[in-house]
Amino acid sequence: MGNIQSIERAVSVLQLLADDPSPVALGEIAALLGLAKPTAHGILGTLVSLGYVRKVGTTGAYLLDGQARSLAHQEPDRSDVRSRCEPWLDALAAHTRLSARLVTFARPTGGGPPTALVVHHVFRPDSSSQVMEVGDRLPLHATALGKVLLALSPRGHRCAPSLALEPCSFRTITTARQLAQELHLTRSRGYAVEHDEHLVGRAAIAAPVHGPGGVVVAAMGAQGGTDELLRPDGRPRPELVARMRDAAGSASRAVVAQRS
Repeated sequence: MGNIQSIERAVSVLQLLADDPSPVALGEIAALLGLAKPTAHGILGTLVSLGYVRKVGTTGAYLLDGQARSLAHQEPDRSDVRSRCEPWLDALAAHTRLSARLVTFARPTGGGPPTALVVHHVFRPDSSSQVMEVGDRLPLHATALGKVLLALSPRGHRCAPSLALEPCSFRTITTARQLAQELHLTRSRGYAVEHDEHLVGRAAIAAPVHGPGGVVVAAMGAQGGTDELLRPDGRPRPELVARMRDAAGSASRAVVAQRS
């Protein structure tokens, strides 16, 4: 039996609200989950009537309420997401001849900034010297993987305006206006590009991994030399974008199937 879409959507709204203790506006909820505003409004109205969500005054923003507050303390199971994505990350590295990584959003520790945590890394299939990156934390604003999380995941979207945009290279985004433009572009095309922003001479392409209800639970991407991933005009090579999106789509279906 297939999943019931209305229940999936209600759960995705609860998951989104659980990711941040501050109120979230109706329009923001609809945009992040890819819902029409009337649909999102209807779901929220039902959740309010059941005591799971509370509307904040007349602001049009919503918070978790009652027993649903316990969701705010639950972390996504990274090991489950990683195990479902591993075959598709392996395939991505094999087909592109590049290294491939999977990241999830990591909450600040000890007052530090939020980051993208590398939970799986596949070496490029050649004899070049490589270092395992599992456990590394990547800057959200300076990497393709991080930009996917900022633009498309509930947690990332909420933290983007407060990020300290520290430079990593001469190409790193360092102003809020630049970041807003880049995240808008990422949302509109469904993937992110990194061009010498974290490490000079390195580029990457990344796409989101969706869980149940369409919530972005991770990002996966391919990384290599700038000239390997990008054309002379700085645009990503179309064949790599296609491979990247196919792999992320397959990984998303695997993650959703795990929860079905």
